[in-house]
Amino acid sequence: MNALFNSGFRPFLTGAVLFALLSMGLWTAIQGAWYHPEFSGINASQWHAHEMIYGYSLAVIAGFLLTAIRNWTGAQTLHHTPLALAFALWAIARLALTAGTRFIAVAAVADLLFALVLILACSVPVVRARQWRQMAILSKLVLLGTGNALFYAGAFGAFEPGLRWSIYGGFYVVLALILTMMRRMIPGFTENAIQPRVKLRNALWLDMSSLVLLLVFWMTEVFLRWHAVAAIASALMFLINATRAVFWHTPGIWSRPLLWSMHVSFGLIALGFLLHALSAITS
Repeated sequence: MNALFNSGFRPFLTGAVLFALLSMGLWTAIQGAWYHPEFSGINASQWHAHEMIYGYSLAVIAGFLLTAIRNWTGAQTLHHTPLALAFALWAIARLALTAGTRFIAVAAVADLLFALVLILACSVPVVRARQWRQMAILSKLVLLGTGNALFYAGAFGAFEPGLRWSIYGGFYVVLALILTMMRRMIPGFTENAIQPRVKLRNALWLDMSSLVLLLVFWMTEVFLRWHAVAAIASALMFLINATRAVFWHTPGIWSRPLLWSMHVSFGLIALGFLLHALSAITS
């Protein structure tokens, strides 16, 4: 057990894989009318969306950040008993929600405590090391914790828009976090792995444009519901990230699965923004 809880990625990535299999099985059973969990305050689709964002995705994020922040700062993050307790909070919430909303109060307490523990565990070493660059990552983690709280507020009937804001807002925050990490990882990994060495093009205006446009898209799509503005921002996000993809491409990536899989994933995210923009025209 000490080996399992020696580093954040081990329990959380393992848990994410196992939970993905469990949740997909449950969702299949619900859709096939073989399983009938109790739902009150939310419906089955909202349960499924919540568990994919704040269950599966947040576990992957937790495993990645608890490991990466240790490497970035040189400070030990959660390990051994504290890590096991944090993982237990996440697992209790997931197991409680397999019964639908029957034990949602238990899930809410465990889930929100886990979010608080994760935020503190990631923030303290970053602040102590004064790595203010990582605030872009930490701010998204705080938004995910807030989004999870909004979900439970909506489920309990305390805040009507909470469910929609939580599901759609949380999904786009996860997407923003992925884009942030890809911006850091893809150029560096590519330049270090390709021989002879290459120097990829990057531009500050692309980084700033992507940040501003994603914020505009998030606000107008989720909260203001100005779908026309959101569609324009989405189309521009496609152009920005397609330009990035071109700047980062070099033929040598296709001989290395780790590299081309990241490049293809980034390209598919860019394509998703285009499809979102086109859906506003065709719907």
